[in-house]
Amino acid sequence: AVSWGGTRADAADGNRGRARVAPSGHCNPGAPPEERGRALPPLDPCPSIVQTPGRPIPLSESPPLIGTRLGPYEVLAKVGAGGMGEVYRARDTRLDREVAIKVLSAHRLDDPDARARFEREAKAVAALSHPNVLALYEFGEFEGKAFAVTELLDGRSLEEVLVEGPLPLRRALELAAQMAEGLAAAHDKGIVHRDLKPANLFLCRDGRLKILDFGLAKTLPASDGQTLAATMIGETQPGTVLGTVRYMSPEQVRGAEADPRSDLFSFGVVLFEMLSGRAAFERDSAVEVMNAILKEDPPELAEREIEIPASVERIVRRCLEKAPEQRFQSARDLAFALRNSMGSSSRVSTGVQAAVAVPRKKRRPWAVALLSVVLGMGIGTVGAVRFLRPPPTEPVKVWPLSHSGQDVSPSASPDGNMIAFTSSRGGRQRIWLRQVRGGIEAPLTEGSDQSPRFSPDGSSVLFVRRETEGFSIYRVPVVGGPARKLLDDAYDADWSPDGQRIVFAMFEGTTDEPQSVIAIHDLATGNLRELLRESDANFYGVRWSPDGRWIAASRTPSVQNARDRTVVLIDAESGRVRTLYTGEKAQSSTTWTPDGKGLVFAESSSLLGDLSTSLGRVLRVEVDGTVARTLFWVQSVWAGSSDYVTFDFLDDHHLVFDEILWKGSLTEIPIDGSPPFSRGQRLTEGNSRDRQPAYSPDGRRILFSSNRSGNLDLWTLDIQSGELRQLTDDAADDWDPAFTADGTGILWSSNRSGPLEIWTARADGSGARQLSQDGEDAENPTQTPDGQWIVYGSGNAERNGIWKMRSDGSEATRIAQGAIFLPEISPDGRWVAHVANDGGAAAVNIVVRSLDDGQEVFRTVVPFRGFQSMIQPGRTRWLPNGKALIFVAPAANGRNDLVVQDFRPGEDTRATRRELVSFDTDEDIESFGVSPDGRSVTVARIGHMRRLKMAEGKFE
Repeated sequence: AVSWGGTRADAADGNRGRARVAPSGHCNPGAPPEERGRALPPLDPCPSIVQTPGRPIPLSESPPLIGTRLGPYEVLAKVGAGGMGEVYRARDTRLDREVAIKVLSAHRLDDPDARARFEREAKAVAALSHPNVLALYEFGEFEGKAFAVTELLDGRSLEEVLVEGPLPLRRALELAAQMAEGLAAAHDKGIVHRDLKPANLFLCRDGRLKILDFGLAKTLPASDGQTLAATMIGETQPGTVLGTVRYMSPEQVRGAEADPRSDLFSFGVVLFEMLSGRAAFERDSAVEVMNAILKEDPPELAEREIEIPASVERIVRRCLEKAPEQRFQSARDLAFALRNSMGSSSRVSTGVQAAVAVPRKKRRPWAVALLSVVLGMGIGTVGAVRFLRPPPTEPVKVWPLSHSGQDVSPSASPDGNMIAFTSSRGGRQRIWLRQVRGGIEAPLTEGSDQSPRFSPDGSSVLFVRRETEGFSIYRVPVVGGPARKLLDDAYDADWSPDGQRIVFAMFEGTTDEPQSVIAIHDLATGNLRELLRESDANFYGVRWSPDGRWIAASRTPSVQNARDRTVVLIDAESGRVRTLYTGEKAQSSTTWTPDGKGLVFAESSSLLGDLSTSLGRVLRVEVDGTVARTLFWVQSVWAGSSDYVTFDFLDDHHLVFDEILWKGSLTEIPIDGSPPFSRGQRLTEGNSRDRQPAYSPDGRRILFSSNRSGNLDLWTLDIQSGELRQLTDDAADDWDPAFTADGTGILWSSNRSGPLEIWTARADGSGARQLSQDGEDAENPTQTPDGQWIVYGSGNAERNGIWKMRSDGSEATRIAQGAIFLPEISPDGRWVAHVANDGGAAAVNIVVRSLDDGQEVFRTVVPFRGFQSMIQPGRTRWLPNGKALIFVAPAANGRNDLVVQDFRPGEDTRATRRELVSFDTDEDIESFGVSPDGRSVTVARIGHMRRLKMAEGKFE
């Protein structure tokens, strides 16, 4: 979407938006999501067009400028309208680029105030050159039309985003820091915005925030000695109330002079809304809002029990001080405080309001006496509370239910007497049944089957079967008998409460542009009804509510180490989606509480789930929006890909779930002679998770990631001496290691700055610095042999794909777009291999492209097999001669081994695929590295155990 001066609309086409205008013609961005858009008493007028994904926005039938020119600008389409004029998408014929043009409405041309504001906004923007301020290219007149030309923005306004609820803490702070930096640039030029609000803040798809609409801007002497005072000062006299009521500073409400600190108050109001999802000063009328701004404090952020660090709480409170001298004195200081607060997680706000300094007064004797009485009463009260406080809640008791080490995905029968689960005992992945009392276990299906769900009457079990071309949904009677297919091409399903319908999830689209679909299948008629379709997203754990109204699902980005993890509720009739919970860490699937009032699931305390040593907390979230509360803690939550923990209630006080336990060690294996190879030297041992080995260019050292320090860090191993050395010790997660081409440095992915970004350091770990500015999920860096380019994968939904950047982090350029990942550069630097998941076919594609232009030259398919999906089939390395690819693939024995396949551009070489490394133990190959001479590989071998567990306690 484009936005300029308060007008907004879709920039690419008219088919991505669903117009939503409040019936009263007024906005209510601070209301709960379900109430936004309802009629309110008069406050701020909404923009005339509000754009969100869906159908086209309503524009005029025949915009008069389309197809004409304004000087060198060819007008292509009308994309928005506002009170001051219209916005068009146009092409600059001189520079062959698309731009946005705002044209002052014809009826405004003769209005001196409107003309002055239009020119004032253009001059204010023209004075600035900052990545967080909308760029102005040109301003002028053509054939009687006043217009301004700006950059064309693609994304959504903050106002639109806040309709979906509060932002995750880290994202809110990042955007706030960008906003503060943009304001600092304006204030340095002597420009006070005076109308800072979510509608004037635009979030681009590349993660940048842009400040818009300087139409009410006022200039003061600039800090660098430059000023626009000659053209702008005195435009507005003291006593005039300007701005948007809900975001005004106290001095604006009083009609007093507004300096840069006024913008910082408005900033605090916006940041409060970003963190809490509601307005700081929400009242029933404009007069009451202004009175609250002058005299009242905003609600406590901690009233929602969101985990806001105390440092962040202090920043918000300081911005919202009534007196300007008690706020931050510059936007630059505010930006610095925000950047520092991003690493603050040591203390969570307890809802105690920051103390405000008051003048000291002489104590009167009666006041001292009264204080003594109050203190005495307080001490007595504390003592009474100590005796009256209810006893602490009994801790949840947890014990194992199964012991085969290969059991997952439990589902409880309606009467709570049986559990259906997936087990791969005996080398066959099947659905099993277990009696809760007595412990008798028996297989129910023949395989390859997973994800069972009991029917509401307990007579049959729904499950997913892995077939040649993908996954299908089957049902089988509990008493035994043949299974019957119900649906093709679906990977997850659940029953409606009446047993008449099935909700299911499926993949569509392509490997480069996947789509996830949730739909309903009517068992009586066979009719299908699509509820929801999203690109670049995965849905899992679809669960129908006991009352039949809602369908819960967990949602994660297609490349799954982005921080945007949500639990959504989908209306089973209308398909309307409501976000119930948003987090930044890995999550399990959800289950409904027996009374249907809440959902229970687990969330890891690490972005990377079980890859680190982090435990997971089991949460309960109420359907009415009540915040999450912790029930108990578990060993594991998510181990990568679609390998997540499942929960289900047996009754009100018993919860069954599965647990993931695994360890990894490194083994170097010579590959001289005739494959397959299996014998080698164990390089590391123990219970740590040592993985992602990469050889140094001289072949003497191996760089790998490990949790052996109690945190996910990078380590090196000297192959000859066996010396282990820890290279990174930051509290964040460090992984995806690689040596630079010359061996003097290392590259890796880390979330130490918030999102996963590409970092570099010297080979000894010193001098660490961030290279990429992806904003969400940059992973798996690899460098070209000449050291000129670093190639990496991005899981940022707004810029996903394979990227290359210069070795100093500059000139970031996308090579290929889509939910694709794990890039690997060929030894000659010409090609990049990567992985693209094909969920519908239960397979992955290994693709090779030209590094120069991204053209595909090779593709081969590798199937998924088994539930051990923490392993990524298709993870690829090149042989040093560049003539073959080595990758992880499922073997006939059910494990994951290494295979090798010839690489010839433009040819299908699947016939050359052969086994390279295979173990005769119960360990899988998870990741690997190839020595520079091609004579050895080092593999990360993982041993894993899955078991069912029972939790007993009060889960209300």
